Amino acid sequence: MSCIKRTMNFFWLLRKRILWNVQYYRVLNKYKNDIVLSVLNLSSDVDKIYVIVPHADDELIGCYNMIMKYKEKVTLIFMDLTGSNLCAVNKSNREDEFKCFCTLNNIDYMFYDQYYSEVVQKLKNEKSIYFFPTIFDWHPEHRMVSCLFKDVLLTGNEELYIGYYSVSTPICDFYKKLVVPYEKVNRRKKWRDFKRFYLSQKHMPIQRYIIEEKLMCQLYNYKCCEIYSVLTVAEWASDLEIVSKLEQSDIFVELKESIDDIYAKYMVCNKLVEKVEGEKNNEKCGYDNIP
Repeated sequence: MSCIKRTMNFFWLLRKRILWNVQYYRVLNKYKNDIVLSVLNLSSDVDKIYVIVPHADDELIGCYNMIMKYKEKVTLIFMDLTGSNLCAVNKSNREDEFKCFCTLNNIDYMFYDQYYSEVVQKLKNEKSIYFFPTIFDWHPEHRMVSCLFKDVLLTGNEELYIGYYSVSTPICDFYKKLVVPYEKVNRRKKWRDFKRFYLSQKHMPIQRYIIEEKLMCQLYNYKCCEIYSVLTVAEWASDLEIVSKLEQSDIFVELKESIDDIYAKYMVCNKLVEKVEGEKNNEKCGYDNIP
């Protein structure tokens, strides 16, 4: 019976890979462009880099190479969320996996509870950037974490910036995109680390993530890269307001339903871009009409 099950799993995964690759080429043919992205350089621009990690593994999937490149400046802030699996054993396992990943890679980290006592007091004087999963994400907890930091980060510090990284939703075209290029060997190391440290997530569709990662690079004429957006705190606050309005629509439901179809996901993302641009234009008109 186990042999039959393995055979069925093999053909199921083979079918999924074929579908994902077909979707990959459909997106590439439709959206490939000649835009030259600037490289994200954090060597001298900031003193401290905070990466907000809603779920253990988001940091690895979304910004592994940026973290490794600027490791001496990076602190991961772990929110310790587990999605729909609220089992205490699952929570404990994922905490242990996250801590193991950070410890063995010499990455500084703290839990969200520590953050208030250790970091908030520095905000008004610290030249820093906070990376969140893109707020226009299908996962409600990825959107929620930005809201949790809103009051803290709206400090008036002009040297504070916000960054978006992508976990399983592409970064939409609202702001200038920046790139962190890396060598192909680092992609292999990244996914080896995923399998090594995040054993509880072995059910994840790693092949789809790898195909989407390659697609993101190919769309902007890179072999291997990570894509980010960097914005001001004011722009981020505006995004928070827009997302609050969009929660009343079905757009995030559509995005969630398209998560396993790469082409459909990009189509929904473009629909999302239109909605967000409409909201931004409404905001601008509102400001222009203030006497």
